[in-house]
Amino acid sequence: MSLPTHLSTLPPELFESILLHLDITTIKAFSQCSQFFHNVSLPFLFYSSVLSREKVQLFKRGGLLGQRVQHLRHLKLRLELQSIQPGFTDSLAEVLTELHIFPAVNKLSITLVAHRDAESTLFLTAFKWISKCSFYHNVRSLSLEAEICDTQISAQDRKDWYSRSQQRDQLFLGGVVQPGEVIDITPPTSLQELAVSISPQRIGKQLPYYQFLSQASRLNRMVITESVTFPKDFEDEEEGRKLSSCVPKPTTEPTVPNAVFHGVRFLSVKITGYPFGGKLKYLAECFPNLEELDLVLDQTRYRTAVIDPDAFLQTYDGLLDMKKLKFVSIPWPKVKNPTCPSPLRNTFRKSLGKWMASDQTDSDMIMLGIPELEKWILYWRKCQLPLERVQFNGWKPVGQWHSMRKWATCNISKDDRMNRARQLIWKECDPAYEG
Repeated sequence: MSLPTHLSTLPPELFESILLHLDITTIKAFSQCSQFFHNVSLPFLFYSSVLSREKVQLFKRGGLLGQRVQHLRHLKLRLELQSIQPGFTDSLAEVLTELHIFPAVNKLSITLVAHRDAESTLFLTAFKWISKCSFYHNVRSLSLEAEICDTQISAQDRKDWYSRSQQRDQLFLGGVVQPGEVIDITPPTSLQELAVSISPQRIGKQLPYYQFLSQASRLNRMVITESVTFPKDFEDEEEGRKLSSCVPKPTTEPTVPNAVFHGVRFLSVKITGYPFGGKLKYLAECFPNLEELDLVLDQTRYRTAVIDPDAFLQTYDGLLDMKKLKFVSIPWPKVKNPTCPSPLRNTFRKSLGKWMASDQTDSDMIMLGIPELEKWILYWRKCQLPLERVQFNGWKPVGQWHSMRKWATCNISKDDRMNRARQLIWKECDPAYEG
């Protein structure tokens, strides 16, 4: 079978968009059809690579690996930066600038293993050097995440952390942005997906450092993962609660404009549980056109809060400012029922997994706290949110002695025809429902 001559005149982007959706077995079969198809599919047979400093040097030396650099599309890189000391930015720059030998990269994932002093402004330095690579404006998906190698913070360490705050910020920003100046880094013009590490308790102070990325016109999906893990009392202090420890807060913060991402439609934030509701109003300001919000629970540190139904609504009042929100996924609460005796007061305590049962009856649903769910959804609907689906998520204890956890969700949607009870909830909450 001869190959139609006009295929060779088609733009390579067309083949790339098709091959992106094929598995490796299909691509191999495709590559054997003709020499033309072999040349087109070759980049996807050698599509991604997990890099190290040593492996980067092997690519630079040429040989078999050197012949493949122009075919790589997805790079994964893990860098260990144990402390913030003079010269650390030079070490980071040395590795990142060497990525210029990969001209066709469109997906980049970098994990920085750093000391606990390394906050989000560390990534400004990373962006500075990545932006010098030839592939920078071709990047569609970018992930810059951090792993903190020391998360045990004693009282004295915390005092030291505060006292070094101003000096640390100056060290991070040195050579990147001067006090009072706008961060002058151009975002990748093709960027569509972004994942960054920001402590959820300090999202209001760290997100502004990414203000320059709000200029990425194609950016529509954003994931915020946790970087710095602080103890419980630190989280409470960030929420403005009174602590017995009188540790002074830093009085000065770097002058950075607020970040408003008009193009982002989907936002996922990894949180450690309650209280996070106070951050929703801030997110509504930063993401005014948000349609999907996913608050993802951290399995390792999630502490289920026991909360009154009315307090639960108040916690999520920030949702009311998200005028275009169609889908929201929020933590499953333990709801207090004041009419129950103490041992049974948490009415949602063991109910999460039962939502997944296919043989549920209406009586089961009532026992699981349906009046509360109905009350919440009805409240949000009355506030004229264009919600189409609400999801409650959480980690359900399973196994003997509840030694393991299983991720479980409960979806309530106007299109959920598989479960009559959930459908009735939405029907009661939405007079315009015609399901």
